[in-house]
Amino acid sequence: MNISVMEMDNSTFVYVNKTEVYEHVPENVNQAVRLRLCVDKDWPAEDSKNPLYSLGESKNFWRTGQTLRIKFMAAYAGSAYVQEKVRHYANEWLEYANLKFDWLPVGSKKKAHIRIAFKEGDGNWSDLGKNSRKTAANEPTMNFDGFTDDPSDEAYLKSATLHEFGHALGLLHEHHNPEGGIQWNKPVVFAYYLDMFGWDAAKTEYNLFKKYAKNKTQYTAYDPKSIMGYPIPEEHTLNGYSVADPTELSTTDKKFIASVYPGRLTVQKYL
Repeated sequence: MNISVMEMDNSTFVYVNKTEVYEHVPENVNQAVRLRLCVDKDWPAEDSKNPLYSLGESKNFWRTGQTLRIKFMAAYAGSAYVQEKVRHYANEWLEYANLKFDWLPVGSKKKAHIRIAFKEGDGNWSDLGKNSRKTAANEPTMNFDGFTDDPSDEAYLKSATLHEFGHALGLLHEHHNPEGGIQWNKPVVFAYYLDMFGWDAAKTEYNLFKKYAKNKTQYTAYDPKSIMGYPIPEEHTLNGYSVADPTELSTTDKKFIASVYPGRLTVQKYL
């Protein structure tokens, strides 16, 4: 299947069909400047002829108008405070996406499409879209790490919730965009991730520098404001380019998710 390109105000979204996405928050990073670190799984082979990564046949996305059942796992349910914050910020996506969320009671026996845990030390991560159906029913499909009842953590809690629910709706990361053009200072980045996370060069190369093949992705231009992006310190690039930590849905995030799940009657009000 031929690749197609969507123009959206010179902004980007990159997504593929079959990837699990994991985030990690290093313990030695202050909560005020937490990093959300991704580890991509099941990267498509460069020579794959399987057209799973095109927009028209993508199997990441849920059915437009679908009601997604969501519950907090009883074993790692977190506090009532963080549960309410997750519900509040996750629902922001519904201002633009024609979907519904049905939040089940903690410990509900009903089957849920998205099952959330607050397991310390497990990192922030989420299954990608409908890939959650492959996860055992008694296992979480999303985890949040380091969420507390401290109001000073609000920005981190909001950013992480919006980001992980973006994955749960089928979205991936901006830094793997084939047209990203980030001029990485690789020696500095290698040293940083080795020191901070214990990653060897191969793992850093795979998770930061590798780009999705153009014939396996749907993309436009790189959107540094996307909630699906990550902060990039200026010392990590050769030209001093940097990206601030995204904490809000960008205009492109809103337009893109509205195009994936069209029909939200009030969407023009927000765009």
